[in-house]
Amino acid sequence: MVNHFLGCLLSIAKRFGHASAEERSGLPESALQRIWRYVGDACGWLARVVRPVANSNLWRHTCFAFLS
Repeated sequence: MVNHFLGCLLSIAKRFGHASAEERSGLPESALQRIWRYVGDACGWLARVVRPVANSNLWRHTCFAFLS
């Protein structure tokens, strides 16, 4: 799921001409650090991840995953 959000954030960044968000250093980063590169690590970072993904209709619906 983290990779889905990272892909969505990259897509949104490219759509609005912010390709510099994808610049990588030579050091390995955790998934959370890669997300913070797009939205920052200040208070409210989770809302800054979810809001643009949902507003861009890129939200992955998982309601059927729990039905058997």
